Amino acid sequence: MGGSVYWREKITKNAAQGSAILSDPKFLTMIEKHPRFDFTNQSSAEIASKLRGTSDIMIKVGFYSRWFTRAIAYESGGAVYFNMKKESRGAGSIGNIVHEVMHSLGYSHDGNNSSGNEGTVPYQIGNWAETWPVS
Repeated sequence: MGGSVYWREKITKNAAQGSAILSDPKFLTMIEKHPRFDFTNQSSAEIASKLRGTSDIMIKVGFYSRWFTRAIAYESGGAVYFNMKKESRGAGSIGNIVHEVMHSLGYSHDGNNSSGNEGTVPYQIGNWAETWPVS
């Protein structure tokens, strides 16, 4: 895993909250009722069904430190790497973790920029998760 104790605890806590959100029937219903997502041929109902049918997702976590990149995290080969220099931009947040989980489930977007990608599965579901009330 690497990273400092602070980062390991942050990712552990936010991953647990992200998991609870992705299991919340109300959250899944919101996904299901969304008109459509960009950059996928799957319907919103298929995406929600895939999430309902997914049990535990094990993802290796790594960390890196780079100021001069747009990326706050990236998924590669089933592992997610969080940029510790981009915490103020959302690295390691609940929404960021959910975004990366969507990548691990096979959903993508075009390039490393949110502009024009807001309606993709990783961005839209990650953004919803970031603002979802956590119990």
